[in-house]
Amino acid sequence: MTPRPSGSAPATAASRPAPSRAVLSEVAELLAGPGLAWVVQRVRGQLETGADPVAVLQLPTATPAQRAGARSVLGPAAAVRGTHLAVRVSDLDELLLELTGWDRGLAAAVRALDEGLPGAQAEEEAEQDEEQDDDDAVALPATAAAAVAGPPATEPEPERVELGALEAEQVGLALADAALVLDLPADPGGATGTVLTALSAVGLPALLTLHQLRDAPPTWLPAPPGGTVLVVPTPAVLAAVAGTPAPGARRPRVPVVCLDATATARGVDPAWPGDAVVVVLEGLRAAGWQLLLNGGDGPEGDVITELLAGELGARVWRSPAEPGTPLREQLLADARRLAR
Repeated sequence: MTPRPSGSAPATAASRPAPSRAVLSEVAELLAGPGLAWVVQRVRGQLETGADPVAVLQLPTATPAQRAGARSVLGPAAAVRGTHLAVRVSDLDELLLELTGWDRGLAAAVRALDEGLPGAQAEEEAEQDEEQDDDDAVALPATAAAAVAGPPATEPEPERVELGALEAEQVGLALADAALVLDLPADPGGATGTVLTALSAVGLPALLTLHQLRDAPPTWLPAPPGGTVLVVPTPAVLAAVAGTPAPGARRPRVPVVCLDATATARGVDPAWPGDAVVVVLEGLRAAGWQLLLNGGDGPEGDVITELLAGELGARVWRSPAEPGTPLREQLLADARRLAR
């Protein structure tokens, strides 16, 4: 695969010629690698369901080969936290342009590969006997064809009265995926809303599981003018905001969501947030709450903050931190100022 210059201005949609077979083949080869094949599946799912495009694609349980493959083609732009892998779509668009000359973006590349696949397979079989013309076929490498075709279809499982092994594992994962929160603005009705309201009344944080958020979702109260939710990196920051209020005393409150409920070591970046955190933040944002996000002061805290702010629709908060004062003290001072 030969790198190509990317300095020329792209042509308009009306004037651009159709991409050549060679370009599509290079696109297929690039996206079929272990570091990006999962990206094709994620984008295809968005196209098939009509879901809104996202700025960051995430793979929570990436294999070592997937993490290494993404780093090999994207370098530091591939964010890796433990088994979690995240890449920006804009970085993938630039990669396609620079390495293959494809200037139509990632989603258009996946769509073109899917539309060209049937003809490509026919051509590959015909070439074993004789040369044959194929109007719009794209000769995909075997690995690229596998990536575009996706996993083989499976038979739907029959209905179960009791949880089977797979269902139990999925529910178990949803129970282990949790969001640590404080003073969230929930309607007191419903099981989860009742728990959040009761714990907030006595100044205690709450731990919300993904299973709980799916089966008994809370109703978030509409944000007042200037209503803000603080998104903090570690439980230590959330605990400092909560403090230890005196019994019976009125306590100023500010909603807080922790990115990583398991981050206990100082100076370490939080792990990429799980689905429970994302569900909570998306619900609050839909209710009109503004999100202020800080990804911590670890080695890659600024990168995490930038990626998550774009993915979650949040504003960057204290990143980078002001010199001379510990980040935790700066976050705590802001929380006190915003408390109502």
